[in-house]
Amino acid sequence: MDYVAQIGVFICIFAILAGSFNLLVGFSGLFSLAHGAFFGIGAYTVALLTAPTAGVLATPLSLWLAMPLALLIAAAFGMLIAVPALRVHSDYLVVLSFGFQTVVVGIFLNWTAVTGGEGGVTGVPRPDFFGIGLGAPTQFLVYALAVAALCYLLFWRITVSPFGRMLRAIR
Repeated sequence: MDYVAQIGVFICIFAILAGSFNLLVGFSGLFSLAHGAFFGIGAYTVALLTAPTAGVLATPLSLWLAMPLALLIAAAFGMLIAVPALRVHSDYLVVLSFGFQTVVVGIFLNWTAVTGGEGGVTGVPRPDFFGIGLGAPTQFLVYALAVAALCYLLFWRITVSPFGRMLRAIR
């Protein structure tokens, strides 16, 4: 049963990623290959800030503080690629985003002192939600389903808002 719950957690995580990719490609029509890089930057940021074995911070942060920081760091990298992306069009945006994706994946795999290489960061603690530990895969699945549902509600709200109409107009 733990295996099925773990697969369900992965489905929820990748469903959130697919929903955000749908906003980018499906609604705005901008094709970027760097979507996975931003996903990885956020994931590694949370892992490095919360894992005591990572050794990045003397005292690891709580997950609830690390997640907004990861969002800001991924957004900063997004701004870093957005400045040159404003000057390119169509196929060149794909090439620029592919180059960024390739560099980021190369860093993730080869900077083993920080990222752990192919093994990843170990010792990342499971979150607790108002004192309720989410250690068991079935408990974590309920949490992942709730977060996925909230994200899809947010995606839906964005698409029916004036900003969503602007995204469709870009396409």
